[in-house]
Amino acid sequence: MDSTFTIAILSYNHPEITSRCVESVLKYAEQSTPIVLIHNGSADQHRNLLQHRFPEIEHVVLQKNIGFSGGADAVLRFGFQQSPWVLFLTNDTHLQTPVDQISRGIDNLLPGMYAPKIIWPKSGQTDSWGGWLSLLNGELRHEKTGYFRSDKENCFYVPGSAFLIHRDAYFATAGFDQSFGTYWEDVDLSLQFQACGLPLGTVDFLELTHLGGKTCRKDSTYTIFYYFRNQRKVLNRWLPKLVSRPRQFKIVYCIWIKTFKKFYSLARQSRWTDMKKLVNSFNT
Repeated sequence: MDSTFTIAILSYNHPEITSRCVESVLKYAEQSTPIVLIHNGSADQHRNLLQHRFPEIEHVVLQKNIGFSGGADAVLRFGFQQSPWVLFLTNDTHLQTPVDQISRGIDNLLPGMYAPKIIWPKSGQTDSWGGWLSLLNGELRHEKTGYFRSDKENCFYVPGSAFLIHRDAYFATAGFDQSFGTYWEDVDLSLQFQACGLPLGTVDFLELTHLGGKTCRKDSTYTIFYYFRNQRKVLNRWLPKLVSRPRQFKIVYCIWIKTFKKFYSLARQSRWTDMKKLVNSFNT
């Protein structure tokens, strides 16, 4: 018989960070709660350490790193084999809610995708409770209050650091697009949900803390390339379906202005490699 939900954690190296995530889950989990840790191409020594440290949870090994999008898709598909719902966590989040409270909350949800309240651990302030894609300038921002109704100027999306998602809803879409790698893949999936008329929102019964992803702390050339490339991919794919042609031109204009300012800033700092990555992001 299926459990109500499976807790699925995506990890790539950084065993100490992953350990603290797993420990937070075990603190609030029940013995019957399915917990799976996906090793997304992690080095052997890191994977072996975690397997030895946490033998009570299930470990799934991907032999090579297939990016956040590919890893998230893999962990969701595995989790859905065990439960109709998956609580997806990146390894830099910490669970702050007992599992029985989550189960009671899930009983009142329609099959869809939902953003929990994510808190900064030091300040206790809200980091995100969902997010918005601006249909005025094409930029993203985090929602802090849990409000999630889209309008003519904003589209709601569920950030990828942690979310609740139902099996039937996920498979009604094309799922995570593995070509994204990382950045904006969560926006693309959320827009798929909206296009399919599937529930998308926030929940008030689930809280986590978020340390800030290792992805964001990678070298700047990595961040620059994937952020700008994937922003363009999402906007090219979805803007014609969301806004009028004049609005599309305005958004594209805003993006080009931002890109030019970024390029100029990098040039002033003589960051030639970063400048090359920024240019390459428009050639792929």
